[in-house]
Amino acid sequence: MNTTFKIIVTDDDEDDQQIIKTAFHDISNDVEIVACKGCHDLMDYLSSEDPATITAIILDVNMPVIDGFQCLKELKKKEAFKNIPVFILSTMRNVNKFDDFFDHGAANCFSKPSNYASYKEILLNIYDGLKKRSMLLALISSTIV
Repeated sequence: MNTTFKIIVTDDDEDDQQIIKTAFHDISNDVEIVACKGCHDLMDYLSSEDPATITAIILDVNMPVIDGFQCLKELKKKEAFKNIPVFILSTMRNVNKFDDFFDHGAANCFSKPSNYASYKEILLNIYDGLKKRSMLLALISSTIV
């Protein structure tokens, strides 16, 4: 099964976007990264896309105008986007605050690491989970038909 994963990275820091893009491409060549600079940019992009083509969203918390928590809540309110896994990747170190994100539908939450190897390890974890999810969804849809 050769699937391309479309992952939207929503982060106002272009350096972080580039690190994530590079790390995913080091992990696998079947990942397409779409970069959005904030929640408005993300919502604009999503309004022109078929939600079925989007594998996941990686969302920063500390963004101007609309922060990641508000953005997550907006995403999960919309029926078309409810089933897209959203991963929180933030400089926030207080993991107790991550509970609020889980309560509003985040698939997982990670603190942004300080080095590339740790970034890659987190993204590999996300990638492996998405790959398993994709295989499970394919199996379920093949048994329903």
